[in-house]
Amino acid sequence: MAFDHDRYVEEVLEPARRPGGALPDDPRARYRVDETMSAAEVTETVRRVRQSWRLARGQLKFKRLVNRLEADDQGRYREIFSAAERGDLGPLRTALAETAEHAARRRADAEERLRAAAGRLRLVLPDVVERIARDTGLGAEETLALCGELRIEAREPDRLPQAPPYAGYGEVRAALDTLGERHLARFVFGDACRDTRVLGGFSLPDGTPLGGDALEGVRARWAAEPRGTLTTQAETVLTALGAVPDPAELVRHDLVTRVRERAREHADDGTLVRYAVGRLGLALDEARRLVFAVRHESRYGGAPGDTAARLKELIDGGDVVGAVDLARTLDVAAIAGEVGDLVAEAQTRLDTAVRLRDEAVRDGTDPDRAWLMLRDALASVPGLPEAGELQARLAPHPAGSVTAEACAEGVLVSWEPSASRVGEIGYEVRRNGVPLAVVAGCSLLDEAPAVDTALRYEVVARRGEAAAAPSGAEPLLLRPEAVRAFALEPDPEEPGAFLVRCQAPTTGVLEIVALPGEPPWPPGTTVPVAGLRAASRTVPSSPHRDGLTVRPAGVGAVLLAVTVLGGLATIGGHREHVSLPPVAGLTAERRGEVVYVGFAWPSEVSEALVRWNGRERIVSSALYRGRGGVRLTVPEDEELTVEVAPALFLEGGHVFGPVSSVRLPARPPVRYDVMWQGPPWRRRLVLTFTCERPVRLARLSLVLRRGRVQPVSAADGVVLAEWSDLEVPVTLEAPGPGRAGPYWLRCFAEGEAELVDPPVRRLRVR
Repeated sequence: MAFDHDRYVEEVLEPARRPGGALPDDPRARYRVDETMSAAEVTETVRRVRQSWRLARGQLKFKRLVNRLEADDQGRYREIFSAAERGDLGPLRTALAETAEHAARRRADAEERLRAAAGRLRLVLPDVVERIARDTGLGAEETLALCGELRIEAREPDRLPQAPPYAGYGEVRAALDTLGERHLARFVFGDACRDTRVLGGFSLPDGTPLGGDALEGVRARWAAEPRGTLTTQAETVLTALGAVPDPAELVRHDLVTRVRERAREHADDGTLVRYAVGRLGLALDEARRLVFAVRHESRYGGAPGDTAARLKELIDGGDVVGAVDLARTLDVAAIAGEVGDLVAEAQTRLDTAVRLRDEAVRDGTDPDRAWLMLRDALASVPGLPEAGELQARLAPHPAGSVTAEACAEGVLVSWEPSASRVGEIGYEVRRNGVPLAVVAGCSLLDEAPAVDTALRYEVVARRGEAAAAPSGAEPLLLRPEAVRAFALEPDPEEPGAFLVRCQAPTTGVLEIVALPGEPPWPPGTTVPVAGLRAASRTVPSSPHRDGLTVRPAGVGAVLLAVTVLGGLATIGGHREHVSLPPVAGLTAERRGEVVYVGFAWPSEVSEALVRWNGRERIVSSALYRGRGGVRLTVPEDEELTVEVAPALFLEGGHVFGPVSSVRLPARPPVRYDVMWQGPPWRRRLVLTFTCERPVRLARLSLVLRRGRVQPVSAADGVVLAEWSDLEVPVTLEAPGPGRAGPYWLRCFAEGEAELVDPPVRRLRVR
């Protein structure tokens, strides 16, 4: 391809001079060379590239870049292209290979750093992307493209609300805790609060606004409740929502604040996203962006304020310990007025939380009650030292009785739930001491249990990282269950296939194998699958809604039912089966009252049953070939159905295979006569057709052929007259041909009847 200066500037020089751009290390891009070029082509292309650099230096924006290119050219690339001028492309090919490996390493390094920077949120700051692009030399555009391939988004964090829009936000939080509501949005919208968005404003997926109508509905709901503590707390929340100019901003601040509180507990990104989605009901992408924004709030700073504002921010944000620590740094004179109230509130909440924590760890305290007290302590003071660790170590009550039962799919392990009803209880299921899974329900299907080995299943109730004592089931020994008997019948939906009907085994998978004779194992015997495979032939099969469809090959075999589980197979019942292939190419042809029947004999079959109109005959292959087929005598006016089935003489009787059939309609004879009537100058032909029973002819033609040879079809002469859809018997007339002899007259018919000609003297005109 010819070198294009303008294209080189656009594709190489322009991207390299932009911010974050980098010179391409690959000689393919920098010098426009590749492995397919000859030494002369490489030398000429490099000359044109160097000339392009000199042209670009005339523009100030490229001067520094061209200086770098020429410095590299005189340094590491000098010997490479000098060798190419001498006809030696070895150094160039080596450099191309090393450059490709270096580019791959650079890309792998950038990918690793991007993954680490984005973390589980799959979000990264733009300046981080720029730094990685600069450090790895990958270039800004290529690094951004790599972000797209890794599904990592480079973005600035969203701005979050700082101060609460309502002064009594702390009372609102306390009221929500009393009501058992997770957050303000759930208080207003209930279970409909799913996939919520808070960045850029609060909204639900269906666009339901948080306005007067929604609040009126909540007020009406609580007004219908009997007066008490709960309704008082609900009125506190409703008053706050009605007092702010935009209730949605208060709800938004509440959701953001709760994520901030969890972030201060040093929770990882995955935990924060799960909390925002599962606990707060945020949309998944919104939760990722919110956690990202919380992690980088310092990027755009929070709203500064005085001591009271700072204390209020800490308390409303749940950092009560931080508020108490701040109060300890204040002078006594400063703790007055609003600051004093806030300090007292923070100290009271901290003292209450410490009391709950200490009571929870006393000897004899029920673990569920202790867990609830620690939950309340953490709700009041999220950063309470040691409370989270203590709560995480509180194990629930053990799981109830455990049972393990074998089934067709494996082993079903079920248990009674733990008596604990607080916290998120999970159950770890172990098999012979090895953990299988942790589930939330009370059952687990073990789809791959060990066979012929004692199985001991245990269930351990877990709450967080704390585990209760294991509860175990009775040991279970798993063996495949034998299928003692089965029925075998032709599958009506698939010729040549058979349907196996039996009681499905509880354990193991049913298979049908073929043996040449009686099975060497008694029913109920368990043998290795390898030994079974060596002594038998697997019969192709497929599941059927009524059992199992099998397709045995060959004429005869003993079919044995076996149940396979793992490396073992249990022997079941058996039965002798004969499978005869159907005859092919069955034909039948009438010749008067004799019908000639022909078909192709299957290679394994020596006899066949021929049945026709209530009569039947066993025909051997030798007799068939000696006579050239089967001949049957059937009147022409009798409809005929011929059926042929392969036959095999077995144990004193014949066994028959699938039936093939062919049908021949009746061909009743229709006799006709031709007579002349009328004077010589106007003679006409009278045709009389008779038969023993009424017959309909689709088409009838009267044909004339000159000469002494009679016509054998309607195409052998001139059609004098033609009739359609005739009911026989009938008499027809046609004008005489008005020709001199000799010639023949003859009728031809289409339909189920066969015409019988009159004597020759009636048909031949001399």
